[in-house]
Amino acid sequence: MASKIQEGDKAFAEGQKCLKTGVLKWNPDFLGAVSAFEKAAQAYRTGKALDKAKEAFKLAADCSYKSHESYHAAKLLEQASGVCKDLNAIEEASNLLEDASTYYQESGHADTAAQMLCKAAKLLDSTNPGQSALYYLNAADLQEGEDRGPDVAAALRNAVGMFSRARDIDSLYRVLVRLKQLEQKLQRPGKLLEIAAMEVLTLLHKDDSFGARETYNAAFSIHGFEGSDQSPVLEKIIDAYSEGDTEALKKCCGDAVFKTMDNEIAKLARDLATGNKGPSIPPPRAAAVTTSAPSKLAGAQTSAPPKPLKMTGKEVAGMRAELFGESASKKEKAAPSKPPEAVRPPSQPSHSATPVQPPSPRVGKGEEEEEEVRSKPAAGGGTPEAEAPVEGRETTPGGVGTMEGEKGEDEENEFGGMLT
Repeated sequence: MASKIQEGDKAFAEGQKCLKTGVLKWNPDFLGAVSAFEKAAQAYRTGKALDKAKEAFKLAADCSYKSHESYHAAKLLEQASGVCKDLNAIEEASNLLEDASTYYQESGHADTAAQMLCKAAKLLDSTNPGQSALYYLNAADLQEGEDRGPDVAAALRNAVGMFSRARDIDSLYRVLVRLKQLEQKLQRPGKLLEIAAMEVLTLLHKDDSFGARETYNAAFSIHGFEGSDQSPVLEKIIDAYSEGDTEALKKCCGDAVFKTMDNEIAKLARDLATGNKGPSIPPPRAAAVTTSAPSKLAGAQTSAPPKPLKMTGKEVAGMRAELFGESASKKEKAAPSKPPEAVRPPSQPSHSATPVQPPSPRVGKGEEEEEEVRSKPAAGGGTPEAEAPVEGRETTPGGVGTMEGEKGEDEENEFGGMLT
């Protein structure tokens, strides 16, 4: 045993060396690592070092997947799952089988992938029936794509049993409907009789006696249902349940006809008679009540702290709009309107002060030439300067003030100059 473990350690070290990179080795040698890790896992398994064997198988599968060998990686994960089963690590074993199913599916082996899911489901049928039922449903989906009706029906029937064991009545009913449609295509009336009985019991577990009656009436279209032993028993069960007759219900559910059927159908009938519709759920634990210290004042009463107010975002927004919107409108109504300001008359310009010339507006090219002609000095060589305005004197647009008497003389001189 010790020699096998030493052999495994040596091979494991070789696998780790294959994964190392350096200056002259840029990429890991995944194929060499797969061979070394697989050799180490076999040696560990022979030497009963199961923990080391499991890790070596997982590393070999990972390296094989990275080297684009999905099928071989799935095979290695399947072996790692077997080691986990030997270690009684059922949950990890089922997870590894699920990963192996994914690798098989990627490599184009859907039937083998479905088998891995069925193996994983079988590992959990007693500890986790709900997860087991999901594995069976996934296996049915894979096989349905391969057009393998009987295998799909078998997987669905196993899922029905697991959902019945988990007392997931809603999921159980959905799978029963799917299974009934498939069995109708396969034309197997014997299976349809069992499905009809289980469907009626499931609907009664859902407190749907009307639906159970409709299912019972529709079952007469199945060949052999009318003269079967279960037909009158199911009718009596529906009548007893609808009338609330507990004694008659117990008597009918304990009939010998259910003993010849599937075990899960008998359990559904027995649980319906006893009123046990599922595993009991423990009530939630009461929250710890913290009491504050007694008050020092005599007769003071201590009250529990107020609970936080739980409001949705719309309610908070509505309350905020109601509060702030009304307050704003009240403020607007309460605020007095300001009287309009009196318009002041324009102040008269003082004649003693020099008037401020406004900035000249922008003018076009023609107006600029006229402005240059106006600004040229007169013939006498003097430059006219703006004088300060004096009382009794008008101010011309050029800024030069003239007396009333001088205005007429200037106009006559200007007119005479134009004629000459």
